[in-house]
Amino acid sequence: MNFPRSKRFAKFKVGDAVVVNEGVMCPDFEGLSIAGWQGFLLEGESKAENVKLHWDEQTLRNMSTEYI
Repeated sequence: MNFPRSKRFAKFKVGDAVVVNEGVMCPDFEGLSIAGWQGFLLEGESKAENVKLHWDEQTLRNMSTEYI
């Protein structure tokens, strides 16, 4: 999943565990809040245009199969 770069990502590096902030909507599925979803940063540091996340097992278990 790709997310537009924001200043909030500048403090993270590849491999870091992350939790999505309140109010963040999924860029791939209109109207889907992904607040609280957790994963690991696969790609994208302070100079990246996009970031890619690998969702953790807990998030994937709770995610609708439509979004996997």
